Amino acid sequence: MKKWYAVLAIVVLGACGDDDNGAGVTVHSGESIQAAIDAAPPNATIFVEPGVYRESAGAPSAIVVSHNGVHLIARSTPDRPVVLENSGGQENGIVVAPADSVVISKDEHPGEHPPCGQNGNGIQDFVLDGFTVRGFAQFGVYLACVDGFTLEHNSTDADQLYGLFPVRSHNGTMSHNDAQNTSMDAALYVGQSDHVAITENTTHGNLLGIEIENSSDVTATDNEVFNNTLGIIVDLMPGLQTSDQTNVLVAHNNVHDNNLANEIEEGETSQTPPGTGVVVLGGSMITVQDNTITNNGFAGIIVISYCTGLSTPCTGLGIEPNPEHVRIVDNAVTNNGQSPPDDPALRALAADLIWDARGTDNCWSGNTPSATITILGPGPLPMCTDA
Repeated sequence: MKKWYAVLAIVVLGACGDDDNGAGVTVHSGESIQAAIDAAPPNATIFVEPGVYRESAGAPSAIVVSHNGVHLIARSTPDRPVVLENSGGQENGIVVAPADSVVISKDEHPGEHPPCGQNGNGIQDFVLDGFTVRGFAQFGVYLACVDGFTLEHNSTDADQLYGLFPVRSHNGTMSHNDAQNTSMDAALYVGQSDHVAITENTTHGNLLGIEIENSSDVTATDNEVFNNTLGIIVDLMPGLQTSDQTNVLVAHNNVHDNNLANEIEEGETSQTPPGTGVVVLGGSMITVQDNTITNNGFAGIIVISYCTGLSTPCTGLGIEPNPEHVRIVDNAVTNNGQSPPDDPALRALAADLIWDARGTDNCWSGNTPSATITILGPGPLPMCTDA
């Protein structure tokens, strides 16, 4: 009997307005996106008509997807967007994860330790296209253990902790998104994931514009990153399910005017100096190439060890803290370090290029010849022999 009712629900939803090719399910303004997801068959495409949607009142997440093959396609136009908005007190906008991982922890690293990252459960094939997701306290869009995902033509606005956040996921694309006003962490984030392309996005008005953390085989290309506290960071951090980061390319990005004040009062992110363009913090085989990095008040490109500046012994981390095989080549790095923070220690470091002189086989070549340089140790910067 329940199966019959489910089939009837699908027929009714489909009758509300099929797509132009007569396939898929359409949700109209005033209807429920979550109800359409729950009633749809496997591998369904769900079209959403313009309007403001407030879903799942009283639940921590507005929309939850925990089965394979869901494609959420917004029929947005420039003047009539599809908006998913916090219905009141909600933490997350869209959560895509196996059923055992849809409840996001509130520990020291919320969302970075999904159960599916250890037990091997996963979701296959998810698409989110054309949505505006705004006003959520933690995550705008959270993906855990998704293999094959596309996040494109979306906007995130005032999702406080993260905007778009795939973690422990594989084989994905984040493209043509606009992410703004993420005040506590990263607007576009890829964590503990692999084979992900971050391309042709715009990110502005955030604490961190783009963060690639403990991930491998990731590219960040052709993005515009401006008016953040820090533009792009590629970092290897301890205490996570994945303990390495390798083969990351940051190329052809325009990283400029990232001088937004840091309003965080405590925690690791409170230490992020405003005016920072690109940071490589640990990791192996990281290439920063052919970017334009200008008008960042503190620094253009920083290559640094996780251990630099720590007040506690740098032992027992479970990661290699020093950057290895990092290549900084052919970047236009100009007019950075001209308006550093008031902290005297930071003012003394300000430059286009900063290196703490730690790590193995790191090199610089072909960058702007007039770039200013700060090295916390013997110089000069090692040249790349294969450049």
